[in-house]
Amino acid sequence: MPSPRLLLAAASLTLTACAAEVPWPPQAGSCIESFKRPGRRVLPRYWIAGVPATREEVEHVVYEVPANRERAHRDDVRVRVGLTLLGTGAATELSGFFGYGASGRTALLGLAGAGVVTAIAGIVVMMTRGEPFKEGIVAFNAEARRRGYCVDPTHPFPPPRVEPRPDLSPRAAPPDGLPDLPTRGWTP
Repeated sequence: MPSPRLLLAAASLTLTACAAEVPWPPQAGSCIESFKRPGRRVLPRYWIAGVPATREEVEHVVYEVPANRERAHRDDVRVRVGLTLLGTGAATELSGFFGYGASGRTALLGLAGAGVVTAIAGIVVMMTRGEPFKEGIVAFNAEARRRGYCVDPTHPFPPPRVEPRPDLSPRAAPPDGLPDLPTRGWTP
């Protein structure tokens, strides 16, 4: 079984090597701005082109960009894989220790050691995740600076085109080219 000092050294190494470096908060005058008042449990406030916006509105604008949406998806997958490894490692470790306690076979301690390694791998995978929301805002602001304009916060993107659906109720006139169907004695 690895020594606690080795585990602590590995954890501190991964913490420093995998920390995300996102310039935050965005510069004043950016397309999407964020400001957090000092204090605990205070949520940040967001602005899109100088208009106050909720986090959901900012997420909608940021994740409309395919690269940002893919970045968030990769981060979500990384967290799920890390949690799966952590849970599997913890279950394997406990199984090895309980099996050793019940049977006295020292080979089961190797199973416990493999569980510890798997759990540490899960922690490392989760620690390598980034901050896709902040990274998306930074990338969106950079693209807005490059283009020279920001989005309209009330209508950030054109609404999706909706095809009109035909009215199929019995009172509606039949579309052109279709025969009139019998109404079985009912007339409007």
